[in-house]
Amino acid sequence: QPRRPSEPWSTMQPNARPNTRYGIKTARKMYEKTRAAGIKITLRVVDCLPMNTPTAPIDSDTVRNRDWHRLLGVFLTVYFKDSPYEVEIERDLSSKRQLLDMSVIQQHADMPFDRYPDGLENMVRYNLISYKSLHEAFGLWSLLELLGHYVNYRKQIGPPESGSPTKRVPANQFRLYGITTRMPKKLIKLLNFIKISPGVHELVWGETCIRLIVLSRIPEGPHNAIWRLFSAKPDIVEEAREQYTAMQNSDCSLIMQTLFEYYLKEKLPMSYTLEQFREDFVLSHLKSIPPDKILKQYSPEELLKEIPSDQVLQRFSAEERLKNLSPEDMLKGLSPEQLDTLIRLSKTPKSH
Repeated sequence: QPRRPSEPWSTMQPNARPNTRYGIKTARKMYEKTRAAGIKITLRVVDCLPMNTPTAPIDSDTVRNRDWHRLLGVFLTVYFKDSPYEVEIERDLSSKRQLLDMSVIQQHADMPFDRYPDGLENMVRYNLISYKSLHEAFGLWSLLELLGHYVNYRKQIGPPESGSPTKRVPANQFRLYGITTRMPKKLIKLLNFIKISPGVHELVWGETCIRLIVLSRIPEGPHNAIWRLFSAKPDIVEEAREQYTAMQNSDCSLIMQTLFEYYLKEKLPMSYTLEQFREDFVLSHLKSIPPDKILKQYSPEELLKEIPSDQVLQRFSAEERLKNLSPEDMLKGLSPEQLDTLIRLSKTPKSH
């Protein structure tokens, strides 16, 4: 966007870094030099900032909470695979970064789908989600922020058939969801949310339907496993893990491992350890790996230790077993009675 006259261009930094702001002239020179050298870079034109404009640092809590948000988004992406919906994670709704945690967009109106977890059974075409993890509270400001995302989102899109930027998608094509691990008691009391099922509360604000889904209060059930995985209650998480993995295919294994790593960082007392998960993960995928590739990971000695000797010998004929044995070694395993029998047989004349 054009620079205001009172704002000088930012100066060239000693070393170019990703996501660094530069002036237009400096950026153009960088682009020409790198293109001549065969290097590809991406330039993004944004609002120009005055020199030495302070930027807010991102603290560790923000990074941790954002990781939880993205992980739930990945789980929802897997959950809505092969469904009429498509999940977008962290859609940027402004030139100043305002990230909507998730949006679940219906792509195929005629595609059947009935695996809705509690609270999402009223989904329509555009479903906007704000999520607060175990260390965050979903308060009034969070709700206002979600409404702001809704307004921005609705401004950015329009009915494909209208061709007019002034026409908006009808409000009944949107649903807003506040998903939170912790119970937002103050917000529910302040705005008189109506409880429609355990863990699900609803508020109709004009034309806008807003639902709060409290993950730590969602009841048991295979369809609710995705919610209960984020409940931050160890016994519920472990129960939900079994239900979720039974419903989904192997695509969920790696993100499930990530979820348990997050919980271990939070020092939650999980009886199902990460080592157990890794073992179960490997066992569940062994059949998809050719046996010869698995056996190459072990030495012959390691493999033979796990097989009883009588089973090994059964694979060979008597001649093969004795082939590499000396006469002394052959006799060592014989009892006195067997030796006497062998001597008698050796003295018996051979018939012609």
